[in-house]
Amino acid sequence: MKEILITNDMKKRAKLISNPDLILNQNKTGSRAGYIGALGEIVVADYLGVKPHNNDEVYNYDMVWNNNNVEVKTMNLYYPPKEGTDCCTTTYYDQKCDMYFFVGLLNDKSKAWIEGYIYSKDFFKKANYIKKGTTRNDGFTYKWDNWVVKVKDLYPVDKALSKDKLCMTFGLDKFL
Repeated sequence: MKEILITNDMKKRAKLISNPDLILNQNKTGSRAGYIGALGEIVVADYLGVKPHNNDEVYNYDMVWNNNNVEVKTMNLYYPPKEGTDCCTTTYYDQKCDMYFFVGLLNDKSKAWIEGYIYSKDFFKKANYIKKGTTRNDGFTYKWDNWVVKVKDLYPVDKALSKDKLCMTFGLDKFL
């Protein structure tokens, strides 16, 4: 897991790409969630060294990294994520991405954690389907049907970058 300090510049860029006039109907939770999602995208894009929404496929993926269509899923958190923290994607839209990166964003927007990544094919093998209205042990109730994995099910983000550097060094980037 990688902790990232959120800067004012990151917040400004997130506001620009979360503009509802530019990206309509992002999700069922409205513009607040659009900003949270955009901030998570900025965090991951900066870490990977790419640009978010550098494509016309904003509904299917958020960025391209090493020839992979990457979708970033961000959750607002009141405390740092742990191995058992949920990493979710709602079921209302079937996105066409190769990998998911999951981000936990501290409620005050001062820090984020790139919790890890997982390839889509692995995500749906490991994920549990959680029905709308299900309440977890901590009292949280899901507002939508979700596919859920835990942080411990993800690959460490540092592994992605070290694999990336190794493959690029030996010209094996097509295998990422």
